[in-house]
Amino acid sequence: MSRFRDSILNIIYNLIQIFDTNIGKTRNILAMDLEDGIFSGVFGTVMWVSDNMILPTATSIIAVCFFIEFMKISLKMDMFKWEYAISTLAKFAIARAALSIAPAFLLAIYRIGAGFINSTVSTDTPLSLQGAVFSPITDFMNDLKWQEVLAMSATLVIIFLAVFVVGIFILVMAYARMFEILIYLSVSPLAVAFLPLENSGITKRFILNFAAVVLQGVIMLIIVMIYSSLVGALFETAETGLSGWGLVASMAGTMLVATLTLITAIMKGGSLAKSALGQ
Repeated sequence: MSRFRDSILNIIYNLIQIFDTNIGKTRNILAMDLEDGIFSGVFGTVMWVSDNMILPTATSIIAVCFFIEFMKISLKMDMFKWEYAISTLAKFAIARAALSIAPAFLLAIYRIGAGFINSTVSTDTPLSLQGAVFSPITDFMNDLKWQEVLAMSATLVIIFLAVFVVGIFILVMAYARMFEILIYLSVSPLAVAFLPLENSGITKRFILNFAAVVLQGVIMLIIVMIYSSLVGALFETAETGLSGWGLVASMAGTMLVATLTLITAIMKGGSLAKSALGQ
């Protein structure tokens, strides 16, 4: 039975290790320098697309917006005034200059989020699930009878397989978020092209939506931090006053509730970020 127990603990340990590894990769991806990392080649392509394909189109849109603004002013006036024409031209010139700096401006917002992750979620931050649960599980398993060990083993292996899948899901979401950020960077001149239009909120909404995507990465890691701490606290509660089958049921329920809470919170991260920015 001791060999069986050790084998199960080894399986659980490996599943937890893979989860922690995927969370570590997630953190590195969410705080990655786009110009010097695995996305550097993609970043170069995105900037080329922005400069050579999106920027000319955005410039044409600005020209159309300028014409619309100029016609609106002309129709409202009985007499043409040069100061209005100069004001419209100045607005056009500012908008045209904003096209060139739009990707750099979004990149600065991204770096603020990445800097927050690097400063807050350091190597000392409790992101590790192994430190929170493996030692208590080992102690619990050593105190159980063989029937209870079988029940605990079957239950925990299934639950930690689910945790393993959740870790992969979080990593995939991190990659998807980075692709979303790169797409925002590439098309940013198009959003800025509508800046000359009066009462147009397109540019503002675009920037806030991008900021929400950046904030989503921060929220994802905060959720994982809470998850690791929550599981550790729940395990301490499960240990109090329980033994045998009650302990098996409590441990299984603890991991199930915590893992379902994790996946639900991760999926809600995007809407939480948008809500925080009023989107």
